[in-house]
Amino acid sequence: MTKTILSALFIAFSFGLFAQEKESTGFLDKGAQQIGASIADMTSAEAYGTQLYLRYGYFVVNRFQVGLDVNAGVRDYNIAYGSFGPFLKLHLTDNWFSPFAVVSTDFGLCDFTDNRPKHYMSGKLSWDKYFVGAGIGFYGLKEHWGFEASAGYQHENYIRRDNGAPESFTNQWTLPIKWRISYSF
Repeated sequence: MTKTILSALFIAFSFGLFAQEKESTGFLDKGAQQIGASIADMTSAEAYGTQLYLRYGYFVVNRFQVGLDVNAGVRDYNIAYGSFGPFLKLHLTDNWFSPFAVVSTDFGLCDFTDNRPKHYMSGKLSWDKYFVGAGIGFYGLKEHWGFEASAGYQHENYIRRDNGAPESFTNQWTLPIKWRISYSF
């Protein structure tokens, strides 16, 4: 299923790249760069935390962006984590209001000690996440500023990396909704 989805997106990206006819001026043009950031509140009934997402992208051709995501977060019960990974994004139009398709992957590490009652654990984790989604971007809100929101399917695989052999303990699909403030230059 994952291979079929990724193959379909690759074909769609390929057709979009070869279909462009002209160079235009704007936020989504070849050579444009974009930096995006969002902050997620990870607060629940039992814990609080914050996660920071940073994204840098470069438009290799009009409407087609490649780049890198970098994420970091902390939780109140002594968890600190970070991750990074590449992404591809294809905008379907070259307007200030632009729907897009996006694929990304994320590789991360975590050190934790969870001292909450009934939850005590400590150790190291690693993970890989694969996201396939669609979204809408609003660009030129105030000169170089924009806003993006996306939703899609995300596959997550977590592996404990404590003493001994690595142990895969979570392998799941989620439906995340992501948002980002962006700056284009």
